Amino acid sequence: MNKSFKNKRLIFPENEQKLFLERSQKKLKLNNFEFAEKLGVHPRTLYDWKREKFSISLEAVKKIEEITNIKRSECAVMRDRFAHTSQAGKIGGKNNYIKNGNIGGEPKYRKKKWREWWNREGKNLKLDILQPKKINKPCKCAELAEFIGILLGDGNLNTYQVSVTLDKKEIEYCKFVSNLCQKLFGIKPSIRTDQKKSATSIVISRVELVLFLIKLGMKKGNKITNQVDIPQWIKQNKKFRVSCLRGLIDTDGSIIKHTYSSKNKIYTYKKIGFTNRSMPLLKSVNKILNSIDIKNRLASRYDIRIENKKYVEKYFILVGSHNAKHCKKYTF
Repeated sequence: MNKSFKNKRLIFPENEQKLFLERSQKKLKLNNFEFAEKLGVHPRTLYDWKREKFSISLEAVKKIEEITNIKRSECAVMRDRFAHTSQAGKIGGKNNYIKNGNIGGEPKYRKKKWREWWNREGKNLKLDILQPKKINKPCKCAELAEFIGILLGDGNLNTYQVSVTLDKKEIEYCKFVSNLCQKLFGIKPSIRTDQKKSATSIVISRVELVLFLIKLGMKKGNKITNQVDIPQWIKQNKKFRVSCLRGLIDTDGSIIKHTYSSKNKIYTYKKIGFTNRSMPLLKSVNKILNSIDIKNRLASRYDIRIENKKYVEKYFILVGSHNAKHCKKYTF
């Protein structure tokens, strides 16, 4: 029997677990002790399963199906054996707090004593739990350059985390960014949605990743205050420049539908806008667009526009987009 079955449980609808066991036992013509032995469990466990005190193990269900050809209820749902423990712990902790108050003394005093211990000896201990978790460190490539562009657009670095915050409606692009993180760094990010702000954050909590990105030219903290720019290693390679530009416009860019009338006729065409308050970054985007012969202009202090239909088409041919929202707005 597959070992993965041992920590799985099946949740049957009410009375279905009892009927499943009774039908199986009757078909095998075994008493309770013989049936329990056949399943490799204690008779008391079988008794508890029959009265549905506990959910039955997937391992036992698989064994019953093999020897009786009786199938489980289609409504049975599989879950981990200890799936309930987190919620149970929270309830127990809350009840314990109501009954006994804080356990272990005053929180401020405990924090003070911990800080004294940390400064005296804790910070010098080489404990595994204190070591930064390892990440995959990819070589400089187009995909890494695109990720840098995404970070320069909608990302953030602090001491412990790297995050990208997108509109919660950009479901497909969220998946793309999450998969890109996993491919580049070997880490599956956490996805957090803030309903009030209508935003989804893709978060990787790794000190090692923060340090790696800083070595690549990124900065921690506020991007406007730091007046961030595209790292030099990206600027020096045409393929990297184009990939980074894609990441920037997929995050801080927009497709603008412009409509006007002339001689009683309505005309519509698409523009590309890029808005950012870092002046070095705006200048770099302007230079990259010029280097691939895409005419653009500074529409305002913080806004670059690609307005000619010919150059908008050229952008989508040469640079393209991984953001389904942009692709849809451009196409329709």
